[in-house]
Amino acid sequence: MAFHGADGEPVDLISRLCLGLLDDAGESVPVDLEVLASFRNAYVDYSEQEQPETIHWDGRNFRIRVRNADTLGRQRFSCAHAIVHTWFFESSGHGLEGSNTEQCWSEGEEDLCDLGAAALLLPEAAFRAACPADVTIDDILRLASEFQASAESTALRAVALSETPLAMAVLEMKLKPSEHKTLASRRSHPALPGMEGPTITPRLRVVKSFGQGLGFLPRHKSVGDGTPLASVLEHGGVDYVGEIGIVPGTYRVSARNLRVRRGGELIDRVVALIAPYG
Repeated sequence: MAFHGADGEPVDLISRLCLGLLDDAGESVPVDLEVLASFRNAYVDYSEQEQPETIHWDGRNFRIRVRNADTLGRQRFSCAHAIVHTWFFESSGHGLEGSNTEQCWSEGEEDLCDLGAAALLLPEAAFRAACPADVTIDDILRLASEFQASAESTALRAVALSETPLAMAVLEMKLKPSEHKTLASRRSHPALPGMEGPTITPRLRVVKSFGQGLGFLPRHKSVGDGTPLASVLEHGGVDYVGEIGIVPGTYRVSARNLRVRRGGELIDRVVALIAPYG
């Protein structure tokens, strides 16, 4: 399932399941995730590990383990993400005994779990009351603090509940898949001096996006070099009306570089809100 829009049965189903779980557990803000987990027959532990979260069925309960080196907001998102995975676990054809989500999940399932995690962390009624209509990334950071959620999940929730066209995009400095193949080919078949071909360098690209009433923002598409969005790493953030280079058109853009730790290193990771203008 493509994750570029909020229409469709899988998204609606996840929303209903999350709403039901919040109702069963008794909604409060910030949401007590360990209470939610208990209603899914799951226990939560925090440990040193490579993955943000893992989930395992021990024969009686789900065991969720969350990476303790992450920020509080990221830990809570990972925990909520794993809670949503329990529904996929139960509905899979593989059964529960001995199952472990260290296996690969599909992109569609991962995207749905992201959406569900945002719904659990940011209950609709409370979030609508706190989120302004013309939301900016500064609003997102404030709301993330209030709800003890990650900035990405808060931006995702703002888009999912928006009554006007809006999208969020996460961008990182990346090569596109075809460029990885080209570099691998060059390493295995070195060219003669002077015939190496053009230099290939990472560019700021879409790694994740979600839109409500807005066109699809293609994964791996790079930001336009001449746009203000291309300077977000230099300035730390941008707010402007103009082009983005990812898709044609004029947009109201609010973006911040919210660096994350990955493999012991800080990585540039931009979260942007994008709304059509005019």
